[in-house]
Amino acid sequence: MKQIYIFLLTILTAFGANAQKDVYLKIDHLLNGQPFAFSATGTNNLGNQFKVNRLQYYISEVNIIHDGGMVTPAATEYFLVDGQAGLNAMLGNFNITTIEGVQLGIGVEDPANHSDPSAYPVGHPLYPQMPSMHWGWQAGYRFVAMEGTSGNGFSQIFEFHALGDVNYHMFTINTAGSAMGNDLIIELEANMEMALKNIDVSAGTINHGEAGDAAKLLVNYNQAVFKSADGNNSVSINENIDMNEVVFYPNPSNGHIALKANTQIKESLTFEVKDITGKTIDVQSSNLDFNFETSGIYFISIYSDRNYVGTKKVVITD
Repeated sequence: MKQIYIFLLTILTAFGANAQKDVYLKIDHLLNGQPFAFSATGTNNLGNQFKVNRLQYYISEVNIIHDGGMVTPAATEYFLVDGQAGLNAMLGNFNITTIEGVQLGIGVEDPANHSDPSAYPVGHPLYPQMPSMHWGWQAGYRFVAMEGTSGNGFSQIFEFHALGDVNYHMFTINTAGSAMGNDLIIELEANMEMALKNIDVSAGTINHGEAGDAAKLLVNYNQAVFKSADGNNSVSINENIDMNEVVFYPNPSNGHIALKANTQIKESLTFEVKDITGKTIDVQSSNLDFNFETSGIYFISIYSDRNYVGTKKVVITD
């Protein structure tokens, strides 16, 4: 009877694992904890009050992290997000069982950033918009356009049109997502007061370009604005480390795992070890050997100078 039970469980597990599911990305915009609305009053961390009357930004290179650290690109390449509407978009139909996180970039990556908007079909996010989200062939697209009023009686105007290849970065947000029927939903919160973190708009300001407060705005989008609905913050992806250079061996192992990487990389790395349920069982910054007392599947998240690099799966046998 036990063998029959195991056989049936195996069949059911395989069936669930192979089921195709629609995956959605949902972004809810908030302002100081309340639903975002144009002309609503917000306050940044400097105590500056402001009202937003335009908010648009691009999202590119969405990757779904799932099923033990697998990374699957979304079927849709670009999203143009409106502040009032937020986002509720289908990423595609995939063979995914469990969501573990999402990676994305704010803006348009090179070389698409320097493409011709008129070459895209009508309705495509990179097609010419009104008002314009394109700065010109050399500069590329506006990654974020945020405009509004501030200061005494909201009499001052602020405008940030942030752009530039140098300001395009990707980040990761860990999340288990949620299920609705057979659909999987990755739900994020975008806290718009954090877009103006440490940016003084009390006297109004206009900054169009890739430096100054416009660049600081994009840093805030990458590091402070977004978090998952289950409370996880965004973590910048360290693009300078090749995950192929970070190896745990032997894998599979009977309990002992060692790290193989060059000395310079090793010095910057820290690790978080989780079991298959997502429970953290170890955090390390100096010991580069791992000892596991229980067999099973484990996931080691790798960080370099506190920036997320990636995740490796290790298998511990009896």
